Parts: sequence; C-alpha cells; structure tokens
Amino acid sequence: IHEILVETGLPAARLELELGFFFKHSGYELLTLPDWETLPYDHFPPHQDIVSQRLLTLYKLPSLKRGAPIVPAMTLMQRLVPAEYIGQNVLLLTRGEKLDLDTFRERLAAGGYQHVSQVMGHGEFTIRGSIIDLYPMGSPEPYRIDLFDDEIESIRSFNPGDQRSQTQHNS
Repeated sequence: IHEILVETGLPAARLELELGFFFKHSGYELLTLPDWETLPYDHFPPHQDIVSQRLLTLYKLPSLKRGAPIVPAMTLMQRLVPAEYIGQNVLLLTRGEKLDLDTFRERLAAGGYQHVSQVMGHGEFTIRGSIIDLYPMGSPEPYRIDLFDDEIESIRSFNPGDQRSQTQHNS
C-alpha cells in the first residue's frame, strides 16, 4: 500500500478519476480521504457527502490489500477517529436478522442520522410501518428494508427521487 499525497481536494478527485480508469479491472483500489472543506471557525458542519466518503474510506482502509489512499495535504494535519471506533460503530444488516424498531431508531439517532419524511441524502432515515428507508453514510445509494414482523425480509436499493425499489440485495 502506498499513499498518494495531493495539494487539495480538486486534484484528489481528478487523480482518483484518472487512475481509476487505468486500474478499473486490476483489483487495485483507490480510496480518497477528502478534506472537510470547512474552516475552523465555520459554524456549519461539512457536507454529508464528504462525511460519507470519509467514513467509507476509513472503514475500508484497514482491510486494503492492493490499493492506495489519495489524501489532500490539509487532511494529513487533522486528527482521525481510531480505526477501532469505526469498526465498533459500523451498521451491518442481513436478511433474516431480527430487528427491534425502537432500538434501531435510537441507534440511528445516536449515530447522527436524521429522521425525515422522505429519504433524499446521506444520514437520513424514515420508518413507515414495516418499511425502513435508510441512506447510510459511506453508501452510494439508499436502501429500503422490508420487515416481516421483526425480521428483515429484504434489503434493496432504490432511487430517492421516485422511492421505488430498483435492485434486490440478499445481504
């Protein structure tokens, strides 16, 4: 594993796109750890897409065998959450798993997820009867979880614009 250091976020994104073209089918993975793009005195949080990308990269980094993280210089000067913390707080769901809705709702809220009426962005969730829509941090797409009583019956991705399920996932 080698690290690729770039000046700012724009060259990082460009490099990930360009190198991704060459390494697409090689098994070599590129992970970008983007800068927060906020100043220390800003009174607003970083964009949810940035938080999502950082969490995904930090989650994948310990298991990276063939690949490289692309890191802007300013990001190197920031403290990171310990890898153990990321591993202990990851949300993994599988079909057939029992799920207590109240506990699940509390866990999402404690993890910074926002309860909304319609899921449109990272860090949002909604629960309508036996259907849970969730847009996990670090995920490229939102998921719809269908419950049968308290058991996860199916997990599938959907387009947040039309709220219709698109792809069946059996994990």
